[in-house]
Amino acid sequence: MVGTGKTTESENTEESKNTSGANAKETLKKTDFSQLTEEQSALLDELAEKLLREMSLRIRRKRKKAKKGAIDMGASIRKNIQNGGALIDLARLKRKKQRYRLLVLLDVSGSMDKYSFYLLKFLWTLKSHFKHIEAFVFSTLLMRITDEISEKNLASALRNVSQTASHWSGGTQIGACLKTFNDHYAKRFLNGNTLTIILSDGLDTGEPDVLEEAMQKIKLRSRKVVWLNPLKGMQGYEPIQRGMQAAMPALHHFGAAHNLESLFILENILTDA
Repeated sequence: MVGTGKTTESENTEESKNTSGANAKETLKKTDFSQLTEEQSALLDELAEKLLREMSLRIRRKRKKAKKGAIDMGASIRKNIQNGGALIDLARLKRKKQRYRLLVLLDVSGSMDKYSFYLLKFLWTLKSHFKHIEAFVFSTLLMRITDEISEKNLASALRNVSQTASHWSGGTQIGACLKTFNDHYAKRFLNGNTLTIILSDGLDTGEPDVLEEAMQKIKLRSRKVVWLNPLKGMQGYEPIQRGMQAAMPALHHFGAAHNLESLFILENILTDA
């Protein structure tokens, strides 16, 4: 068969399998978390871990490249004296390294039931690949879960969170919970170099003034404030809820969080975290 341009049946079968597998992965990345079957959920865990590892490597490369400062002409000339003055090996001014923090606040109220579990998995995976992460969950109460998700085993981490978060699937008082964060944790975890990510549908049952004030305080202490809303993945969605309208002025980025593909849009933002 050599040189005829034809392929064997086994080669065609293998190519078909590879194409089918690639298409299945693309479909899985775009599937809404609320529509996943149990089998798809298991496959998504494997895919998310692989893709996050790849994303983590890309982010580290980007950071390493970004650390290279402007060319130091004096040092470059001294460094290349043996080359007859030809600037072959350039010296660069080193930029001062800044330590960025990542703060994640996850809504686990009843209206987020279809998404909270998968977003918590995503949060745990981030913890495995990125340093300096603080994590909280909230509904009617606020709870720090940084220690719980530090478990190396995902099942253990999820079990720890579910056992301690007694308010899981409760009501939603976003403003009150963020006020609690500002009163008790902001000075410790927000330092002006913090990327704050809020994962919530914005369906607050409290007074919008409380949420607006809390968000403005978080904005003042954060480098960037990002709000990811699963509902934004729905066609025609507009942030018209009172909670979202109160939060919007304080946001640097407003995105979706309904599937794996939407979460990976965060890569460019996480590069600075």
